[in-house]
Amino acid sequence: MDITGWTPDDPTSLQVSVRSLVPCADGVVDCSPQDDGTYGPDEVGYSAESRSMEVTLDDSVVVYLAGDDPDSPATGQLRSILRSTNGSGLADLMTAIANAYETEIGGPLRAGTAADVIVADLQANPRSGFTSAKEQMTGELYFSSGDAPPVLFQAVANQGEPLERSGTIVLIPRTLTIQDGATSVELYAGFRS
Repeated sequence: MDITGWTPDDPTSLQVSVRSLVPCADGVVDCSPQDDGTYGPDEVGYSAESRSMEVTLDDSVVVYLAGDDPDSPATGQLRSILRSTNGSGLADLMTAIANAYETEIGGPLRAGTAADVIVADLQANPRSGFTSAKEQMTGELYFSSGDAPPVLFQAVANQGEPLERSGTIVLIPRTLTIQDGATSVELYAGFRS
């Protein structure tokens, strides 16, 4: 799943593009063959064809969000946090990220403030849900809201410009499942290697 559109003006409308899993033997580009040039019988990759759809983020959608635990020891391996909510909870989180991002980061970037100045200020003076992430050496800032896992901002700008979708692009889409009419969405909010 890829998120292709979302806006805080219509927070319950999530536009996505989905691709199905197909056997690697059918010629999927991103698959790596074994030493003998073949693929295992259960190896799959993503199809080249995609389908666009809209997911209404309401109470019927189950959402799983994983992220890093900022309280992991700085010298150890990062631990993960997994939380579940519904589509309304995801819409609320995305709206909170967008509002805080536009206030603290996007607006100042457009006004000419350098990203490193913005980050240093938010690291030294946490506010609007932003705190420092530099202790884990994985990013610049965490954003916290309610009981959602902290959302990691490895970078707050893209070549000096504000991030897409008012910063909500840091929520990494994983899967969209529709089974027996029930929809679930999985996202990741942590370290992207």
